[in-house]
Amino acid sequence: MTLDEAQIRARLPHAGNMCLLRAVSECDAHGIVCQADSHRHADNPLRSLTGLGAANAVEYAAQAMALHAMLQRPLARLLPGELMPHGVLASVRRLVLHRSRIDDLQGDLSIWAMAV
Repeated sequence: MTLDEAQIRARLPHAGNMCLLRAVSECDAHGIVCQADSHRHADNPLRSLTGLGAANAVEYAAQAMALHAMLQRPLARLLPGELMPHGVLASVRRLVLHRSRIDDLQGDLSIWAMAV
């Protein structure tokens, strides 16, 4: 399954520039692979005066996880009166950052999220 930016925006609650993902190149029950170029955008809402810190990559991963969950339970499969379940990223553990910033990366980001 592949999705473009408009299809992603229709499935995530993030509005405007806060929707960080540009495309989905792979998605199945086991995981998702997304691409993003918003780390290079000057109007990225996560950017500070010093740039886009590497810890912000967690938000990219969280959006990929949320999108994967949405694609596994499309609205058409909701029961009448049932609300779309909400997910929460409760913690991040053992995060190792190998660089201080990601806005200086030239290529697109590839974001992988796997169901466990």
